Amino acid sequence: LATGALTNIALFLALYPELWGSVEVVLMGGAIGMGNTSPAAEFNIETDPEAAHIVVEAGRAGVPVAMVPLEVTHTALVTPGVLERLDGGGDFMALVRELLTFFRSTYSEVF
Repeated sequence: LATGALTNIALFLALYPELWGSVEVVLMGGAIGMGNTSPAAEFNIETDPEAAHIVVEAGRAGVPVAMVPLEVTHTALVTPGVLERLDGGGDFMALVRELLTFFRSTYSEVF
């Protein structure tokens, strides 16, 4: 499961082709419409296009690859209930709550 640049996935695929039959790749990347770093680019793909190419080519060669585009991430909403479940979970959960709150407000303003 890749939620950022595909560098590590591409490196794994390049170093261990004998394991291709035992893995599936699910990645968050690309966009059907407008990207988030330019009109034609999405951050996770634009960050390492060579790695994205390796992963897509592995998919063409038989590795199951599922690509979840940017637009789908806009439907994963952080509700007040989600934030409440993070309360009282210590420093790490407080950080997660802070990040989710930031992204929630940013998505509300931008999208």
